[in-house]
Amino acid sequence: MNDKDGQWYAQADETERQIYRDWVTGLLQSNTVVVEFIKTDGTLRTMSATLKPDVVVITESKTGRVKKENNEVCSVWDVDAKGWRSFRFDKVKSINFNIS
Repeated sequence: MNDKDGQWYAQADETERQIYRDWVTGLLQSNTVVVEFIKTDGTLRTMSATLKPDVVVITESKTGRVKKENNEVCSVWDVDAKGWRSFRFDKVKSINFNIS
């Protein structure tokens, strides 16, 4: 998936957005995926991410705070940083992966 101008997601209807979110989540659950996206500060970030159960480390919140669910944001395990990170679906520039 390559979205150089970043406009596809913004122009998609909710059904198309849900299909896209499900596709990305499915990829992350079975692969390590390289996601390139624009951070909230405007900088470009490249991250190796996954949701594979054999890689992800489940951590409990030390604050006891429950995070509000936001379907526009994808929380992932950053393979390199070994920690939880997130990106906005509407800020994704590219997704690269190898089928294993």
